Amino acid sequence: MDVCFLRWLLFVALTTWTLGDDGQVTFVSELSSRPAQKLSKYGWYANVRLQRFHIPEETAIAYWLFSVKKGHSFNCGQHNVSIHIRWGAPPVINPTETVFPNSTLWHPSLSLTLPVTSQSSTTFNLSDPAPGDWFVAAHLPEDDGRIEQKGFPSCSYYFQPQLSVRRAVDTPVLQQGTFLTQTAAPDRPARLKLFVPEFASSLSVSVAECSSGEAAEGRNCSLLLRLGSASLQHSQATVNCSGSSCSASFSNPPWDTWLRVVVETSQVNQTVTFRIVSNYTVACKPKSVGLNADDDITRLLGKSSVSNSTSTGNSSGAPASVTSNGSEALIPQLSACVWSIPMLYEELDVLSLRFTPANGSNISITDTQPTLLTFPLPTQATGGTLNLQLTLNSTNATLGNNRIVACFSPWAPVLVLNHSEPCRTGNPADCIQSVTCSIHSSWMSM
Repeated sequence: MDVCFLRWLLFVALTTWTLGDDGQVTFVSELSSRPAQKLSKYGWYANVRLQRFHIPEETAIAYWLFSVKKGHSFNCGQHNVSIHIRWGAPPVINPTETVFPNSTLWHPSLSLTLPVTSQSSTTFNLSDPAPGDWFVAAHLPEDDGRIEQKGFPSCSYYFQPQLSVRRAVDTPVLQQGTFLTQTAAPDRPARLKLFVPEFASSLSVSVAECSSGEAAEGRNCSLLLRLGSASLQHSQATVNCSGSSCSASFSNPPWDTWLRVVVETSQVNQTVTFRIVSNYTVACKPKSVGLNADDDITRLLGKSSVSNSTSTGNSSGAPASVTSNGSEALIPQLSACVWSIPMLYEELDVLSLRFTPANGSNISITDTQPTLLTFPLPTQATGGTLNLQLTLNSTNATLGNNRIVACFSPWAPVLVLNHSEPCRTGNPADCIQSVTCSIHSSWMSM
């Protein structure tokens, strides 16, 4: 008789169900830990001990505990352990003060220093952290190059990170154009969330009919409206509401994502009641291409004839849709906001990806609408390097005193240029970054 072995997996988590502080939201606590790792002196990035933590959606607070323990009993003096924290990708650290190549955009991570004698620990907490993967890296000071004799005891240190989160499980949802009645107290803020669809061009959140329950102060609630999540480089967008109503408006909100809304009050020993509503405008939705995807594949097969094509932009025209030999190319999608260029995503090998415009490397731009190119990065690309190269072909265009501005940003495109800050998105989402690239020479890379 065949014996069937069934493997059972037991997942054990510290989960405490508690009633929300404000009676509107229920919170749960979760604790995660990573095994202790022996630290190394820093010589290059491979000497770093890297750990990854996942913070769930709707986490109200994240609390890290970092512990360092000596692995011996003899005296080695005091050493400082460097700890780096970053959301979304491994930390970019530079203990040796290496010079990065020109036109390289990078952001330093949050760094902590933990002096170690025999056993030490430190904590770090963050309110309303951005959901997703957070990375923690640790290492000893830079290697001084001294050679230790084999067989002699050496100083060893072990690093262990732990994370505790408190997250909401039933956050009220703000529906488009629908008012919700909420309450907030000094130690019990109102927490909500709203979904921003793809192609949204603007977003507003309004608070109205604020009342603290007393006639003398019923028209002045002193509310603080916060939108978005917090990463270590970017905080939530905040708006002070000094009267009975206020509104926060943003252009270019993050597409296809949930956005947190937190309303706080500074009224002492008083519960404030208010109504809140959200509205967004989907003005960048392109026209439908239908379901005949085989047409795109057929046109894509002729891509080799497109690579040498050039097209000339003008002040009122659209990007060309015909190649140099007369064959039809993939037509860019026109919306009320942008020309969207179809992109070809190629996996060159396990570690390399390449994005190229499906019509060929030559694209046209106009001064009537911006041109949008989208680079969808998969999860396995986390921690890599994204290289962008733009080449200006000025032989077929008369630029005069004009300039070309390229804005590179995650989550949402820059749809409207501000002359003082050309690549500002006004976006309350985390890690919204942009780069202004004025092309004065023949090529540019970043």
